[in-house]
Amino acid sequence: MTTAEISDSNGEILSFDLADILMILEPFARNLEWHVVELETSVLVGASDPQPSVKPWVIELLNQIRMNSTPTRILWDRLFDLSRNIIQTEMGLLLAIKPGNEPPRHPFDLNSERFEIVVQGVDNTFWAVTSHDDEIINQLKRRFKDVQVVAGTQIYY
Repeated sequence: MTTAEISDSNGEILSFDLADILMILEPFARNLEWHVVELETSVLVGASDPQPSVKPWVIELLNQIRMNSTPTRILWDRLFDLSRNIIQTEMGLLLAIKPGNEPPRHPFDLNSERFEIVVQGVDNTFWAVTSHDDEIINQLKRRFKDVQVVAGTQIYY
């Protein structure tokens, strides 16, 4: 497994978030089964409006993820819609497996071949995308500027 650690920023904050990563992953990831272990956001679309207009389903789904003791299974379209409602993520751990495989359980070996893709948001500092598919890593390197490629991965938090 190879990991692309992405740190593109415009000053003090990252210049991209989960939705930007998912757009790159879509051709590879649309038909995978996604499981969200953690997704802590710091800024949601509409949260800073004079009358906050965060969509109720976004809050409900984020609360469900937070409250579950096991990873939350989520369909690709719903995950992508959710990501478009997030401006900034604090922490995230998302796992993609082939459909029909056993759902992921703690403890996670993020270098396991059973994971097709692992996406981690790390403390507003960088995102890490891990895969055994070199084309995913190449696409990320083409799209983003500040990318470090490392062998393997770890849980960064």
